Formats: sequence, structure tokens, C-alpha cells
Amino acid sequence: MSQSEPWTIFAHKKPQKGRIAYNPRIMRPPPLTGDTICMKLMSWNVNGRRALLKLEGFSALELTKRENFDVLCLQETKLQTLSSHIEEKDVESIKHSLLEGYENSFWTCSVSKLGYSGTAIISQIKPLSVRYGLGISDQDSEGHLVTAECDTFYLLNAYVPKSGDGLRRLPYRITEWDQSLGNCMKELEKSKPVILTGDLNCAHGEIDIYDPIGNKRSAGFTNEERQSFGTNFISR
Repeated sequence: MSQSEPWTIFAHKKPQKGRIAYNPRIMRPPPLTGDTICMKLMSWNVNGRRALLKLEGFSALELTKRENFDVLCLQETKLQTLSSHIEEKDVESIKHSLLEGYENSFWTCSVSKLGYSGTAIISQIKPLSVRYGLGISDQDSEGHLVTAECDTFYLLNAYVPKSGDGLRRLPYRITEWDQSLGNCMKELEKSKPVILTGDLNCAHGEIDIYDPIGNKRSAGFTNEERQSFGTNFISR
């Protein structure tokens, strides 16, 4: 086990027999052949625009060189707004830090709480249409969702709201947001398949968290959130 590859080590406080860590070196599907028609989608929670603008170490530039993706979905860009519009200088700086060819980018950010949330889709392929939010006014002020309609599917990039300190947003999360997003996807699915990506802020199973017993009432791992995740997303 290499210290430079921490993902090969299964770190779990209550490991069960048969559980092993995901190791992309041996478990990742082999690369597709050059003549295979495909689209490569990537999702990255950047936790702020600085991760996109830096040029050293692991950066957006390094990622594009290594992975050669077609579409990149970003969460928690934390871009600011200026008169209800994202500051163009931020977006332009990020565009210049990426490789050429990603001409289509669609950004949304929080207008009710500055420096919070924010999602984006950056693509080589021009979508047929783009929609921001769920179309519900009291849920669309925080920049949690971008939806792109492509030829054969819908792509949703979400940063699902956290329940927060003291779980004060837990009722909103499980009775409003999760249900609305689930309903939105089922409606879109009537015409085309749907792909949901992003940061869903839920560890659905005990295997998904280091200390499941100690985190029973932690945001993202409450019984209510896990049940809502199963009901509104997995089962649908």
C-alpha cells in the first residue's frame, strides 16, 4: 500500500468482512478504443474558485490534460454576484485556466448568500438548452442546480443543500429540496434519460462514512437524510 495512493487503504472504524477500498488502478474500466462513440463526464467539488485558478499542483489545467473530458461539472464554485450576474472577470479567469475547446460554460451562483454554493457545467459540446434551478422561486436563489439538455439525455449538476450546523435545514432538505429534485428528474425522464451528478451531500450507507456510529446525527448521515435519499433518488 503506497502512501501516495491513499485510496487503496480502506479506512473504516467498523470494517466488515469482504469490504475493500476502491482502487482505480485495478478496478477502473479499461480505456475505450479510439473508434468508440462516447462522451466523458467529470464531476468535481472544487470548494472555491481558487482551486480552478491555481496553476501548480492539482489544478483544472492538470485535470484537463490528464483526463481529456468532454463535460466538466463543478460544485461549490462560490462565485460572487454583481447586480444578480456572476462577475465576468471570475468566469473569464477560469476559462483561461482551462484548455482550449471548452467553449460552452454555464454558471449559477447564490444571490441570497454570497460566497456560498454555486454550480457550473463546462463543455466542449453545445447543449440544446440550459436551465438554472428547479423552477421554484424560493428554492432557486442559492445556485444549487444547472441542467443541460443534450441530444439524447439530460445532464443535471447539483450541489444539494447541507442540513447545516445543528441540522437546522434538515426539514427543508428532506421535505422540499430532495422531493423537488426527484420530481424534476422524473418529469424530464418522460422524454429522455437523465444523468444526475454533483455533490449530493449524503452518505447513504454505513460503508460510505468512516465512523457510522459516531456520526448518526451528523449532517449528511442522519436517518432522515438517508431515508430521503433512498426514497427520492435510488428507488425512483
